[in-house]
Amino acid sequence: MDLQPPSVNPGKPSTVGVRVASRGGYHVNLEYPMAFRPSPESTVTFEGSRIPLRPVATSPCQGHPQESCAITLDLPFVAPAGGEGRLGGTLAFSVCSAERCLIEKVPLFTRVSSR
Repeated sequence: MDLQPPSVNPGKPSTVGVRVASRGGYHVNLEYPMAFRPSPESTVTFEGSRIPLRPVATSPCQGHPQESCAITLDLPFVAPAGGEGRLGGTLAFSVCSAERCLIEKVPLFTRVSSR
């Protein structure tokens, strides 16, 4: 899982890119309703307590081009006025193999700096 720290304009809508990659015989389950739940420690603003996310890019699995082994999601937020902000919360997603699917909940955290 990669989180790409953004540089933002304070008070303006921004996005942070979140990359999810599966491992060892699993693929990302695009049918699962992926979402982000902000933590109370975040100093950036989100629209709601649960932000539904959709992939903006996918990478096929080697040998299984119909499955996505990596996806990129855009997480929208608004940075605080001036200085540095904190973006944190939990990303919920699912990965599947031929035998089973797993639901993952992974904590994310990054700092955002205003231009």
